[in-house]
Amino acid sequence: MLGPERLSVLYVEDDEDDVLLLQQMVEDAGMHWLELSSEQDPQAALLRAKTGSHDLYILDYNLGSIKGLDLLQRIRKAGVDAPVIFLTGASMEDLDMKVLEEGASDFIEKARLNPQQLRRSVLYAWSNHQNAVKNRQIQSLEEVRRLAGSIAHEFSQPLQILQISLEIQERLHPDQEWLMNAGNALERLRTLTGQIRKLTQLRSKPYLNTRILDLDQSSSGQKSA
Repeated sequence: MLGPERLSVLYVEDDEDDVLLLQQMVEDAGMHWLELSSEQDPQAALLRAKTGSHDLYILDYNLGSIKGLDLLQRIRKAGVDAPVIFLTGASMEDLDMKVLEEGASDFIEKARLNPQQLRRSVLYAWSNHQNAVKNRQIQSLEEVRRLAGSIAHEFSQPLQILQISLEIQERLHPDQEWLMNAGNALERLRTLTGQIRKLTQLRSKPYLNTRILDLDQSSSGQKSA
């Protein structure tokens, strides 16, 4: 299993005791790479989410004025696609499927939560998110490559026709300044087409903001300590 080097997590919870409990679980699980902060007010949490300063969110389902599900919907509507894990104090039928359908990464009952499960849930949520990001990057790159190839192909034949026409005009009207200007413009178009064609050779690169560590090694190191 792979894990991030550093992860900024916002826990939205209106119960201070639950916040302290989760902080302790983070320590007990040896999640030294996780930077946990908390927010009691859902509206303030939404504003923080809009800044994009957190990598992952843990939401309590019951937040007083609004439900955690409502907050998730508002976060997604704001364009924030960071992974979200739900915690709830009671088991509710079909709730887990509902929050997952809305884009949550996981749903855990607080009574069943322990340090190992927290660690596993966070890591899987982050890993799945990273894979989704990479897949979108690859898809976007493929679209750029196809578009660049199409544009370069469409330019190719007109440029050849323009070149032939220019050569004919140069034979008929040698040493004309307007022909020299036209030749320079044609050369710039040829250079631009070549640059566009190079875009078809782009290759995807790995996600640059996260260095990956081996969780098994991290766990063994924690045990030996």
